[in-house]
Amino acid sequence: MAIRIIDAECTTAGTQGTVIVEGDNPEIVGSTAAKREVLSKATTMGLSRVGISGQGGAYPVDADGKEIASMSGESPEIVKYRNDFQVTSGI
Repeated sequence: MAIRIIDAECTTAGTQGTVIVEGDNPEIVGSTAAKREVLSKATTMGLSRVGISGQGGAYPVDADGKEIASMSGESPEIVKYRNDFQVTSGI
């Protein structure tokens, strides 16, 4: 069960940022290991003394990385799960 940071979707604005994590199941993208990866990535994005200020929770994505919003009807196959973490730099 590998954790992967989606570099192309990570953003920063001033002292805040968003880091997107992808993995095989909802548990792994919210795990302590995922959080460690998020903090490491945030540091490489230029945020110092960074902490996690929030997370959206795990959500399923299709083969193209697009969020699967509805599980009813003709939903695409769930390929991975993602979690969006909000990070903030310390003072």
